[in-house]
Amino acid sequence: MRSPVGRVPVLWLSVFAGLLLAGAGCGLGQTGIDPPMDEIFWPAGLAIDPIDGNWLYVVNSNNDLRFNAGTLLAIDLQKAKSDQTKLAADGVASAWSECSTTHFTDDTAAETLAGTSDEFCCFDLLRPHVLNCNERAYVRADATVQIGSFGGGASIQTYQEDPNDPDSELVRRIFMIVRAEPSITFVDVTHSNGSVHMRCNGPRQDADPQLANPFCDDNWRVRRPGGAAVTDDVFPEEPHALALDQEMGILYVGHLTITAAGQTVGGGISTIDIGRPVDPRTPNVIIGGLVDPQAPNVINSIARVVFPTSAVQGVTALTLNDPGNPSGVLYAVARASADVTGMVLQCQATGQHCDVNDPDSRDLSLVPGEQIMSSVFLPSGTDVRGFLLSPDGTPQAYVLHRNTPESSTSSDPAALVVLDRRPNQNGEPANTPSAILEVCSGATHMQFPPAGRGNLLYITCFEGGQIYVVDPQSPRVVAIIEAGNGPTALTFSPTDPNVAFVASYADNNVSVIDIEPGSPTRYMVVQRLGFPHADTTQ
Repeated sequence: MRSPVGRVPVLWLSVFAGLLLAGAGCGLGQTGIDPPMDEIFWPAGLAIDPIDGNWLYVVNSNNDLRFNAGTLLAIDLQKAKSDQTKLAADGVASAWSECSTTHFTDDTAAETLAGTSDEFCCFDLLRPHVLNCNERAYVRADATVQIGSFGGGASIQTYQEDPNDPDSELVRRIFMIVRAEPSITFVDVTHSNGSVHMRCNGPRQDADPQLANPFCDDNWRVRRPGGAAVTDDVFPEEPHALALDQEMGILYVGHLTITAAGQTVGGGISTIDIGRPVDPRTPNVIIGGLVDPQAPNVINSIARVVFPTSAVQGVTALTLNDPGNPSGVLYAVARASADVTGMVLQCQATGQHCDVNDPDSRDLSLVPGEQIMSSVFLPSGTDVRGFLLSPDGTPQAYVLHRNTPESSTSSDPAALVVLDRRPNQNGEPANTPSAILEVCSGATHMQFPPAGRGNLLYITCFEGGQIYVVDPQSPRVVAIIEAGNGPTALTFSPTDPNVAFVASYADNNVSVIDIEPGSPTRYMVVQRLGFPHADTTQ
């Protein structure tokens, strides 16, 4: 496998150049070449079905602008798992053969099919515990939809199609960052008869059958409308991060830049009303907001996030500390600031009478709350990519510093900083740095697994091609997962505690990681959905 060092940054240069064009209002991706409906290319976002865990949704970013558009495709995880454990008739020898090569050009090459459509997997020559599989065997190509270029992170909302009928179909609404427009594009997904169906074209109240492999239109986007003036009441530029509160029906979007008074300024957060729950005990019964097919695709408020030591830098990550709580804090971090800015709903900060679950007083405006500084690397080396509170209630917080030469003059390494949040003499969290742990290069994201699966921290590192598994209490590195070239997104199965999935941007595939305690392949890639290759030529 090729090393990502020295190669991935070159890929990002082309992405950056494209984003400059996006900011200039150019049409992107209109090359006349339709994207493939059954392949993974430049994956930048993952979302897994939160109910049964049977489908994995991949956001293909089209970041090299080879095609007309990016795509959202669905991978059948049940079938992929079945093939990963497939045995011969004697129950001992594997039914899959050894791969004939270590270098794969693309997923349509002969070596990735072994001559027949029944032989789409083979064991890696260098890592015999890894099963390489052609993703076309698992992608539901007829369900794939087309989105704009430079797609990114994704989040899933679930809701009952008819709030008055508890037996009505359960809809999965996938929200995606699409930076070329810019927009939040959303797709409604339903499951039936073991298959998956997507809808993102035409009026949302239209019951007509969905077009085949449609391009998601403006009925399914939250974006700046055509011809709109540069004002504060339209969707801002450069969406980069998502935080979804299913319980309160709010989608928060972090932006690298926003416009205020006609001027481009520092980052901010827009809030989108995606529908309020009728009753907290029935979280999927939702009304109002974007769940209403007649509702316009508009944002509800824009908050400019000011980081005290650097007012011009954009939001790189969002963390909601207590979903479902109107008094919860939304934390934002930035590229060139050591500050962590906490935001709260305005009505809670001012003491006004309002209830976010009451349609007559639903105020989604944000104002600054708690301000934190991670001061270990001052005055430079402060490229922050994540902030998390300890999930077990321990008075600690964790700040992820990327510290790359491109964004900082510092030679400090990427690191995890532990903050002690025990109260100070004023009764406020002290947020004093208490420990620091060096991590892999290009640290871009960190997350805890779902509740009940321990408190280990997973740090995704793009340039290093690794995922660090960290015990944050020590802190110490528990394991290093070799995840492939350019890992961009990591997600965990809601139903199988023993696996995780990672999108490898520069390898054009998704890898299955074994995280089962006691397994001989724990913290290793055991299956690749898509043969690892950097060439997207068909």
